[in-house]
Amino acid sequence: MNIFTQFYYTPMVLILALYVYDVASVGLASPDKPFIYRMSFRWYDAQVPLQFIITAIYSGWLTISCVTIWTAEDYTLCLVLCHASFRYKKLRLDLQQLLEMARADLKGGETPCTNQNLHTAFRRRLCEIFRRQQRLNG
Repeated sequence: MNIFTQFYYTPMVLILALYVYDVASVGLASPDKPFIYRMSFRWYDAQVPLQFIITAIYSGWLTISCVTIWTAEDYTLCLVLCHASFRYKKLRLDLQQLLEMARADLKGGETPCTNQNLHTAFRRRLCEIFRRQQRLNG
């Protein structure tokens, strides 16, 4: 089991155990209505059923919202980093092969291998690499 998974499940189990302990020690017929986690609001009476239900639903909705937003942000960041990593690897491999491919273009063709022709072949290959990178932009 992953350490991050343990850090996620351990507090959840402890909170649930605390809730079960509160219910078991006080009883189900108690006028006190415990939340799953400790929270206090001084501006309302927790014994009024409608206010208690609204507060419980609202706090649950806030919890789910926070968790899903954090997960979405993590996923988006991971997606961006993986895409950037792929593009960097592709660019690095293309640039490593650039000089060899420019020389191969001159050897395969009928043009003599001079500095000017090598420079032209190098620029042509470099422009192809840039076009491929720009196509990845979508």
